[in-house]
Amino acid sequence: MLEQSLVGTSVELIEARGYEAKLGRGAVLGNSTSVRPVFRSFGSLSWKRQDTPEHVGLGNEYLDKKMDQQKRLDLLRSLRAEIVGLCAVKCRMSHERVVRDDASGLPVSCRFPEGNYQRIGLCAPELRAKRLGCSHTSARIKLDDAIKLLAMHRGEDEPCASALSSEAVQLDNAIHLLDHRKGEAEKRLAETQEEAHRIGGPRNMAEKMREAENELGEMEQLHSAYVERIGRLRDSVVNEIDKLLAGQALMKEE
Repeated sequence: MLEQSLVGTSVELIEARGYEAKLGRGAVLGNSTSVRPVFRSFGSLSWKRQDTPEHVGLGNEYLDKKMDQQKRLDLLRSLRAEIVGLCAVKCRMSHERVVRDDASGLPVSCRFPEGNYQRIGLCAPELRAKRLGCSHTSARIKLDDAIKLLAMHRGEDEPCASALSSEAVQLDNAIHLLDHRKGEAEKRLAETQEEAHRIGGPRNMAEKMREAENELGEMEQLHSAYVERIGRLRDSVVNEIDKLLAGQALMKEE
């Protein structure tokens, strides 16, 4: 069964991302399409992704400066169609929230690993694949792919391409780091609630509880700010693709 993040993707774009699909040219992948991953690793700064169906990017051959320009433009068109469907959702990283017992209101502990708590958990894969602000998504890779292809046309040192690339890398790393920090902050709040229950009430723990809740609130607001930024980045990438494609069309007419 094909990962939902790849359903509806053209064969050309799948192969550009390092996969072999047993379909004819121009076809679109469906739920039962067979694809075979071609080994490749990639990452941004200190973040390293494994080449799985949820994390696929353009292969080096598609970033070769000698590659046919028309082929690169066709890839940009395919990427644009995907990018315009990506969402910037202010979810506040709710997957890190600790589950509370309905009766007592206390955090629910995990049997393994010891000292941890049950979390609400990740959204469904098909939702995450469309959400740019999620820490566990392949959506931002599509933006990165498009930015790299734009840079191939304009040059990596061109101000706009450089700014888009820098913003994409910063946001990707910031979202991953914030996800880890929020997970730890949710755990601290749960531990504080358990401690308050053990000593007979929250009154003696009021300040500590307030600090933990304020810390979480600040992190959720920061994530919302990242989501707004990545939404603007998506719009900028689409706008740059449109300008490039329009310019190429005019050149053909001349």
